[in-house]
Amino acid sequence: MNITKSTPQIGYVLDERSDSYSFRGIVSQATGGSLVYTFGGKAYVVNYRNGFSDLIIHTDHAGEYTVDVRFTGDANLNAVSQSFTLNLMNKADIIISYNVVAGYGQNNFVSITLMDSDGYAKSYSRIAVIVNGATTYLTTNYYGSADYLINLNAGTYTIQLRSDNYGYKTITAVVKKSTPVLKASAKTFKLKVKTKKYKVTFNLPKRYLNHYQLTLKVKGKTYKAFTNSKGQATFKINKLKKKGTFKATIKFAGDANLNRVTKTVKIKVK
Repeated sequence: MNITKSTPQIGYVLDERSDSYSFRGIVSQATGGSLVYTFGGKAYVVNYRNGFSDLIIHTDHAGEYTVDVRFTGDANLNAVSQSFTLNLMNKADIIISYNVVAGYGQNNFVSITLMDSDGYAKSYSRIAVIVNGATTYLTTNYYGSADYLINLNAGTYTIQLRSDNYGYKTITAVVKKSTPVLKASAKTFKLKVKTKKYKVTFNLPKRYLNHYQLTLKVKGKTYKAFTNSKGQATFKINKLKKKGTFKATIKFAGDANLNRVTKTVKIKVK
């Protein structure tokens, strides 16, 4: 006995979520087979298990979206296809952040807030921060906030902020040259000390400046020293062989990130 297959009708149910839509295809009388959802140029296959699974739709703008649904058929039903046009709202995340001006090495941050399309904070969600092709991932706190530490050389940067649910924002960060703090004090040495070690510190308020060259000029002689991991530099003065009080000038010449700094102190030999 031949059984003639029938052609079913395809319908759908659409549920709205805070950050997406749930689209479920319905095939009347289906007891097996698969559904193929095509959305945004991609195909998604779901098998029948007491019904068909949902297609989760993420939108990045309000407007019309098309979902193509194809039923592959089963023992009793023919294959059939149907296209549905949906009017959907923008469900992309909202990212709030602003342009920032920072100083090099000053531990400045970009503050970021992530919300869903209804304006509610998205806790413990991932944000990608993209600068110069490098990506850093942050996780928001309970209040939907995260901070990106600006660890960049002096210059102007475009920073892209992205979330997993199509949130996107671009901001500009301007990193300016900083003026370091050079600490040097008057010092007295005994004449009999052949090599007089004179120590200075060279740092930013919140950062040690390691391996920076400083110069000290005293009585026509220039000495060089490099800072250590704590921003300390020690000059070894070996040409002061007479008693007296001498003016010493300590300098940092400046570079692409730090401004030039000069300080004058008195060194006494007795």
